[in-house]
Amino acid sequence: MISGGNRWRLYVFINRFYQLGPLTWQYQQKATTLKRKAATRKFGTRLANRTKRVAAKSIAAISAESIPFIGVAVLIADAGYELYAACETVKDLGQLYSNLGMADETPEDVLHSVCDPALPDLYFD
Repeated sequence: MISGGNRWRLYVFINRFYQLGPLTWQYQQKATTLKRKAATRKFGTRLANRTKRVAAKSIAAISAESIPFIGVAVLIADAGYELYAACETVKDLGQLYSNLGMADETPEDVLHSVCDPALPDLYFD
């Protein structure tokens, strides 16, 4: 037979066990949800800011691309900047996947083809 004081301790232990079990799981779920929201918000903010910069630069480059000789340099610089922005987007997407626990979702060939594209060799003899 369990004495009065031990009966109370057992009652408290059982109540805490059943109360904390689901609560711990709920806190873990909430913490995971908050981490995912923060990672998604960070990615979305970076992507929106980068898109604004690329759009503003593209609009500004329209008039400069019509200037003879200088326009070619502006076109090349514009393409380089857009490749850089695309590379940063793919890297941020990889970071988002990593934060969400989907680390291997961004294929390496995508990262390589966007960040290190094979450019054609032009030889003039």
